[in-house]
Amino acid sequence: ESPNDSDVLQQIAVTYTRIGMTDEAVKTYRRVLELKPHAAGAHYGLAFLLLQQAQTDDAIAHLADELARIGAVAAGRRVAA
Repeated sequence: ESPNDSDVLQQIAVTYTRIGMTDEAVKTYRRVLELKPHAAGAHYGLAFLLLQQAQTDDAIAHLADELARIGAVAAGRRVAA
């Protein structure tokens, strides 16, 4: 019903992953990140799939970006949403 609901899309991506539709899961996680760039679950889910597809550099980039954001928040620095 709502193609721009990042929470619903993230759950769809998880479902795609569980049923083995990994290409669709990757596309859906990427859509979530377009809508909500700091969606930690989407970064982690996408990185997991990218590692399975031997796209190590792309996977590391997603994890590094999210870990840097988490570190900034932990250090008390304001981070853009």
